[in-house]
Amino acid sequence: MLSLRPIVVNDDMIVLGGNMRLKACKEAGLKEVPVIKASDLNEEQQKAFIIKDNVGYGEWDWDMLANEWDAEELVEWGLDIPNFVIDDLGTAEEDDFDVPDGGIETDIVLGDLFEIGEHRLLCGDSTDSDAVAKLMNGQKADMVFTDPPYGMKLDADYSGMKSEIFKGLSKNKGLAVVNADSQFTDYWINKLKHNNVQTFSAKKQADVYAQDIILGMNGCAQFELVTPIGRAAISLSLPGQHNVSNALVSATLALHVGATLDDVRNGLMSMPHVAGRLHVKQLTNQVKILDDTYNANVGSVNAAIDLLSSFAGRKILVLGDMAELGEKARYYHEQVGEYAKQKGIDHLYTLGVLSQSASAVFTDKGRHFSCLVQMVEFINQQILPEKHDVSILVKGSRSARMELVVKALEDSPLGKLERFREQIAC
Repeated sequence: MLSLRPIVVNDDMIVLGGNMRLKACKEAGLKEVPVIKASDLNEEQQKAFIIKDNVGYGEWDWDMLANEWDAEELVEWGLDIPNFVIDDLGTAEEDDFDVPDGGIETDIVLGDLFEIGEHRLLCGDSTDSDAVAKLMNGQKADMVFTDPPYGMKLDADYSGMKSEIFKGLSKNKGLAVVNADSQFTDYWINKLKHNNVQTFSAKKQADVYAQDIILGMNGCAQFELVTPIGRAAISLSLPGQHNVSNALVSATLALHVGATLDDVRNGLMSMPHVAGRLHVKQLTNQVKILDDTYNANVGSVNAAIDLLSSFAGRKILVLGDMAELGEKARYYHEQVGEYAKQKGIDHLYTLGVLSQSASAVFTDKGRHFSCLVQMVEFINQQILPEKHDVSILVKGSRSARMELVVKALEDSPLGKLERFREQIAC
């Protein structure tokens, strides 16, 4: 057996293939085993080999896989990823707690720091850099959770809060990259007058900007990249005009650290698709799904609607709830519905609670569902007889789990119909 499937290691003698065989050999008392050293495999190839070699043979550490590997890669390499379902999440219950009329009396004041075991808790303002420095005590955060006002009209001036990040820049070596298309550009530029600043824009001239932007049939943008060191023709591999801005800021940073224009062009052209990030899937010859289910806020939904509106034929928006929008959540959902209507979207179907405010805007061309199965059945009934092109955008916050809608559509009669046609053609 070992002569047919020897142990495979890398140059550091880390086992890439054969952990279970090596364990069995040790338990059997063997002193030597045949080994192949895979010196010609780079890091990515080693990761792929580990998965491919273990498919069908070994056991899996699902927590490690979730943190270290991309799910689409794992499936492509042959791993059957199970669906983990939590049957009982429990029920949240009100504790009948009300803040007393006079408030709660406490000796805690701003600046008080509590050390609880390995944890540090500060009473302070997270937008105050001095308070953050006191809490972190010279350490860097492993992860930061923020709730900025993404992509919506602001009812207050948050520019000061967002500019706090620039305080960490070195006056001599640091680079502040500023979006010249932002409503706060002038404010930030004024704050950064003693720093090295570069601007980027998808709408006008800046240090780095795009001109002659064209969206192709696949929704991907082509444009001329204009930089201080020259120009380059760019063809993006990711759909959506909003990705032009993402490409521009990436180009600005890459050029600053020494990349050439060829490096930038090749990098942008070869950007891989990320699961749930506006991934265009051709479900049938006539039907495409825009899988943008990873997350949602007002700005990202509007950007995805812009892409949907650029496709020919019938256009359908399938929207789940957008989370963490505060007291005006229903208003923002309604605004998204209005924007979709202005952009010529034909139908808006919603799933969840808050999203109903969006589909209500569409009156007879909008419909709300409380059940995924009913929604998918309805979409199938609407589309199966369709003879023209249909584009379906599926979007929602992470908590809405709208990727289940995409999966259900792929497994529905609509998706199976095209696979059946392909079998007949073969």
